[in-house]
Formats: sequence, structure tokens, C-alpha cells
Amino acid sequence: MRAKHILNTEYDGSKAWHNLALLFVVVLCLILCAPVLRNAEENIEYPLDSVRNAIPYVQQFDAFMKGQAELDVTPDARLAELENPYSPEEREEIPFLWDRAYYNGQYYSYFGIAPILTVYFPYYVFTGALPSAVTVCFILAAFSVVFTALAFREVILRFCPHAKLYMVLAALFAVIFGGGLYAGLSWSDNYYIAVLSAIQNSMAFIFFAMRGMRTESLSKRCVLFAVSAVCLTLTVWSRPTAALMCLALAPLILDFFIKAFKENIRSALASAVSFLGVLTVGAGLVMYFNAVRFSSPLDFGAAYQLTVSDISENKISFSLFGEAMTAYFLQLPSIMERFPFVTRSYLKFDAAGRYIYTASSVGAFSFGLPAASLLAPFAARIKEDKARFLTFVSVIVLSVLLAFSDFCLGGVNLRYLLDFLPILTLFSASGLLILHGRTKGATRAVVTAAAFLLFCMASLMVLGIIIGNGKDFLFG
Repeated sequence: MRAKHILNTEYDGSKAWHNLALLFVVVLCLILCAPVLRNAEENIEYPLDSVRNAIPYVQQFDAFMKGQAELDVTPDARLAELENPYSPEEREEIPFLWDRAYYNGQYYSYFGIAPILTVYFPYYVFTGALPSAVTVCFILAAFSVVFTALAFREVILRFCPHAKLYMVLAALFAVIFGGGLYAGLSWSDNYYIAVLSAIQNSMAFIFFAMRGMRTESLSKRCVLFAVSAVCLTLTVWSRPTAALMCLALAPLILDFFIKAFKENIRSALASAVSFLGVLTVGAGLVMYFNAVRFSSPLDFGAAYQLTVSDISENKISFSLFGEAMTAYFLQLPSIMERFPFVTRSYLKFDAAGRYIYTASSVGAFSFGLPAASLLAPFAARIKEDKARFLTFVSVIVLSVLLAFSDFCLGGVNLRYLLDFLPILTLFSASGLLILHGRTKGATRAVVTAAAFLLFCMASLMVLGIIIGNGKDFLFG
């Protein structure tokens, strides 16, 4: 009888022991982040002996400390004499700073500055030194765990009011672990600093925005909306592409304000100003910084990279749509001989003869849980809650558009997949919980088994990526 009672217990956000159960999952996930610190290097003494050999974030921190936007590294004068310095063939014999933006005779970092603002500067203030890349990734991953849990709780309260507690706990672990942040943590380099910063800030945006929509207090709502706008700005300053996934919340936000203006215009105006006002300031700062560096408010500098190819040649082409969907959703993992038996795979894409940067990766549906997103709109039912239904549809559409644009403009890489995988996983899990709540008897047993299979697939795929990466921080 007790087991049956536990299986029928619905999650109640007002009950302390229910929230303590969620906290237990969060603490477990935080503990799983800690082993990566075994690989952390010592703090970086500042000022630096050599700026040239530092990672982009340290170079940009140094530039800010010197009151400039450009990196304090002098480019080889021969680069300016080239017809196209972004062509690897033309600059073959000339030394250059790898994967930095070269513009108007100066080096810039095209990496977003959010980690510098949220981690590097505070760390320097408290320690007098700069953190290693592993330390930064650990800090960002830890906050990502917390904000992913908080965001998921808000989604459950809004979308799944009758979700069973045991399902919520299992789904929470799958969303945190299977959403990809541990895969990013296994690399812990400057590329994944950007990815983890985007995960942290996008999840924080979802939490603060949805928490603001739920609160009765106008003053608290205004503060929460303002903070959510700051987090959205920081997401753009982490990875602009990943920030596009935040648009999935647009149906909920619009629905909230439409209802708010019908009920109380003054209260609705105050809420709108707190969100849109801060967001406008944030957008202005982003565009100002872009204009200072690259002479255009909408230019983030990606086209000026000195890397494996001339990025400016990458264009959106609808002929690549099929291959993009294969790479980012359908690509199957490789099989390993040992646990967890799956890892990343490599596919070569013809792409009509066009160069496509390709690294080992795996499709989102190989994680299992994201595939449930295809069922979420049907489970949500538009007649019951139009905003909820449109949110699920938005998540799917934005994931497809982002996968397509990443394939065309960037290529294939696991970190590009992580632009949309965390939010897709979060909403896929909530869709499963809605579907689970609609079933009874034998049908519920089947849905429960299928849900736990998908939860396990998500976690096993991440374990495969970590172990297959050769940097198994979890098990040493």
C-alpha cells in the first residue's frame, strides 16, 4: 500500500519534503561536477607574462584591464597585405593567432564576454588571480545545475500540475545529466566555457521569467523580470545562437502580458517596463560593444575568424536541410565494447561539394529524451492551454532552425548541438510528464517504462560522450 501511495503522490511545490527531494537530486548532480577539479590547473597570475599564449577569455580580460577592446597582441604586418587574410591558403606561411577575429589590423576575441563579467572579474576581485579554464567550467556547470533544476521546477508547476513526484525526480536527473552540460564539462576548454555559460544563463532566464509570471507581488515580479532580462542579455553574450532558444518562452510571456493588461493596466505596464527596459539596455550594450570592435552593432565577429576555413563563405543553403537534420537529430552513435557502449560517431557530409567543418558528434534523438518533444504538442492539447501548446511547438521549430543554421554557418560539432539540446531536453521531459498524467492502468505502465527508458538513454549517451572523449572526469 505504501508503494502504491508513493507512486500516486503528486508533486506539490508547497510541500517542504517534496522540494527537499528535488534538492537531493540537485546536490547529487553538483557532486558529479566536482571530480573535474582534479584536472584543474593552478590559478593564473595576473598581470600575465605572455598575453599571446593565453586563452581568449584571459586575453579579453587583459584587454579590458588595459581599457581597450582589441587584444594586446600585435598581428604580423604581412596579414594586412593579403587580399584575403581569412583564407588559410593565403596566410599559410604567416604566423597568426589561431581562432581569433582579425579586423582592421587588430586581433579581437569573438567569444562572448559573459564569462568574463560573471566569473573572471569576480574571481579576480576575491583572489587576485584568474581561474583556469577547468575552474571556470566547473563554476558555470555548478550554476547550470542549479538553474536547470529551478527552471524545470517552474515548468512543472506551470505545465504539469498533476505530475507524479517519482516521475519528476527521475525526469529532473535526466534533464540535468542528459541535457549535455556534463559532456561539455568533460572538455572544459575555452569553447565549452561559452557553451556552459549559455546553458547557465538561458536556464536562469527561464527560471526568473517564469517565476516572475507566477508571483502575486508586483514589486517581486518587476525584480524577477529585470533579472531575467539581464540573464537573457548574458546568454547573448555567451553564445548568440544559443540565445535564440530563449524565444521559446515568447508564447508564455505574450500570454501573460495579454492577460495582465486586461486585468490591471498599471501593473502590466510596470512589469513590461521592468523586463523590456532592462532588455533594451542590455541589447544596447551588446550592440555598442559590437560596433566598437567590428563597426556594426549586429556583427559578432564570427566572419573574421582565422581558422580552418574562410567562415564568410558559409551561407544558408536550403539544399543542406536534409543533411543538417541527419547530423543534428538522426546521427547514430558509435558502439563501444565497454560500458556505456555508445559514444560519438563521425559522418562525412557531401553537402553538394561545399566544405563543411565536421567533428565527431551524435544526433539529439540518440539521447532518447529529446525525441519525446515530437509528442509534446499532442500531449499538451491546444484547447486546454494555448500558450503551453505554442511553447512546445516553438521549442521544436527553434531547435530545427538552429540545427539548420549551425550546419550551414558552422558545420557539425557537439558544442553546436548543445546550443539547443538543454532546452529541448527540458521541455521534452515536461511533455512526457503531461502524457504520463493523461494515462491510467496498463497504458500508464507502458508510458512509465518508456519514460524511464528515455531517461536512461539520455544519461547513458552523455556517459558515452564523456568516456569516449578520453577525459573521464567522473571515474578517473
